[in-house]
Order: sequence, then C-alpha cells, then structure tokens
Amino acid sequence: MTQNTQQPGTRQVLGLRNAIILLLGVLTDIGAGVLTYLAQHSLPAAALAAGAGFGAGVLFFHTIIDWPIPHSGGLGAATSSAVAAPKTPRPLHSRP
Repeated sequence: MTQNTQQPGTRQVLGLRNAIILLLGVLTDIGAGVLTYLAQHSLPAAALAAGAGFGAGVLFFHTIIDWPIPHSGGLGAATSSAVAAPKTPRPLHSRP
C-alpha cells in the first residue's frame, strides 16, 4: 500500500504562464487607469478605461505568450528535430 506523501497545501493553484498573463494585465490596467485619470480627472472614466485595459491586456498577452517552450533534448543538443516547423494557418471555413 502506498501512502500519499504530498501535503494538502502544496497543490499548485495557478500556473506560471497564467500568473504572468494576469500580472501583465493588472499592470496594463493600472497604467490605463492612471493615464486616463491624469488626462480627464474623472474617476468613473478612469475605472472604465482600466477595465478595458485589463481585458485588452490579458487577451493580448495570452495571444503572444506561447507555452510550453519546446524542449531541445539537453544542453547543447541542438539537432534538426529540435527546430519546430512553422505552423500553417488553418482555413476558417472548410468547403465541401
């Protein structure tokens, strides 16, 4: 019989990629809100701009941050199989 040696509090709740994307979204949120407040001196407008900045920032960083990084097989083991082939775009609509 095997025992579960993992402590109950050690489960990862949020992955590194998601944490980075949310952090960058919050930074975009703060920047948009502060710049809007400094330009218009309106707190409701700054809050709306901050919310839009957060949404746009998370969507943007989710799109550009690719994960996982391809594994090359070790240090200095660059082979032709480690280089990924370029992705070809799929058509949006398939025709019969």
